[in-house]
Amino acid sequence: IGKAIQVMGETLSVTAEAAMTNAAKSLPYCREHAPELVEEVRGIAVVAGRSLEEIFTLNASLDLILSQSRLKQTSGPDCWTMALTGKTTADGQTLVTWTAEDSAQWLDACVLLRITPPTGLPCLVWTFAGFIGRPGINPHLALAVAAQSSDDGGPGMPYPFVCRKALACATAAEAGKAISGCNRMAGMDYVIGDAQGEIAA
Repeated sequence: IGKAIQVMGETLSVTAEAAMTNAAKSLPYCREHAPELVEEVRGIAVVAGRSLEEIFTLNASLDLILSQSRLKQTSGPDCWTMALTGKTTADGQTLVTWTAEDSAQWLDACVLLRITPPTGLPCLVWTFAGFIGRPGINPHLALAVAAQSSDDGGPGMPYPFVCRKALACATAAEAGKAISGCNRMAGMDYVIGDAQGEIAA
């Protein structure tokens, strides 16, 4: 987590204090619409000896990078995604891909999380230490996400929260509603494929 916070500081073009101030604008929305995820962030903060605000800002770091990209005409990560199903695959199964083209600076902070919530679906996500989620899979669907600079962001859920909301769903349609039904801190391209062969972006 310390390494992830260090990399976040090197990646953002604003001070840690400015990043936390910006991210804190979304905490009230998350407390109302995703209190269980805020509690996970609080638990990580306690164990890591950090503040809730610092770990929440870590979770919001890609959203903050995309926001500053839009403002400063610089580019964020260049991930891409793809979903195939039916006749486009050799065995008719649904395939979802994600390149996760992050900076090599993050490598020492990479973790694979097996998440088993008290209620709902378990999921497996590849992420960074201190984050509560990113793209991944559950028993029914796969989720991939590509960073997009867009002007539809603002106070709302950071990317890892949106991913967790989508990964709590059993179908692409449900996951799509979970994504589009919440305010998001930054625009992303969420790509979903489920076991029934439905895909959505």
